Amino acid sequence: MNKNKFLLILLYSIILAKSLFASHIGFSILDEGEYLHIGLRILRGDIPYRDFFSYLPPLYSYWNTLAFKIFGIDVYSVRLLNSIVFSFVPVLIFLIASRFSNKLIAITVALAFAFMEVNMERLYYHIFTFSGLLLFILALKKLKYKQLFFSGLLFGITALFRLDIGLFFFTGLSIGALIHNLKMPKLIIVFSSAFAIPILFLSAWLIKNNAVSQ
Repeated sequence: MNKNKFLLILLYSIILAKSLFASHIGFSILDEGEYLHIGLRILRGDIPYRDFFSYLPPLYSYWNTLAFKIFGIDVYSVRLLNSIVFSFVPVLIFLIASRFSNKLIAITVALAFAFMEVNMERLYYHIFTFSGLLLFILALKKLKYKQLFFSGLLFGITALFRLDIGLFFFTGLSIGALIHNLKMPKLIIVFSSAFAIPILFLSAWLIKNNAVSQ
């Protein structure tokens, strides 16, 4: 095993240990409790927006249902899944930061993000955000359409968890890319088309489940 792989595994292990420990600290009845209840309703056959109100896009609610199906119906089932997935996020941040600085600074930034709050595992959906950002950076450097397509797709998936985050990242990166090079409209079209795919699937899902007018 080379040093880079060992460093990535070590970083993931540290964050996972921290997240698993922190997952047993605190509980928010207003936010966490609400979406745990929503996860149970979905598990019993209810549909978001048709059978109950939800502030956030559907994948945020269905994620809790997935955790219940994998680990059983328990408060900490969702936190366990969140911890396993979130622990990849600082690894992605390290990979991004290491492209612009040395490894010491990159790992410092990654650890600082992971230890910024106690229950950071609630930000599990950023695995899609930062995966998309890494692919976006790689795509622009080598002008790779395939990588840019999957980057846009990942930001579209992010929007199905948090519409604001997915949309703001997409908009900001699109504007930034055009400012950097005005000769990149074809790349932005590919990026935008990929971003739109999950949104179109969401629209079709809402119509199919008669949840648009609710």
